[in-house]
Amino acid sequence: MGIIDGIRRGVAVLGAGGAGDVVSAYMLCLMLRRLMNVRKCTPVAILWERWVIDPFPGPIPRVLLR
Repeated sequence: MGIIDGIRRGVAVLGAGGAGDVVSAYMLCLMLRRLMNVRKCTPVAILWERWVIDPFPGPIPRVLLR
């Protein structure tokens, strides 16, 4: 079995960040289903909490993770 056959069996598409990223992952899943006949595509989201006024723009620093 080649890579393409493996992709056609199923993939997970990761969107990391916020709502826009998971929407992009969902759209990529739709494209894979239509263009490559992917049987199972799962959009996955990794979200993180943000503050109203963010003292650390970008990803949350590792030292602040609990």
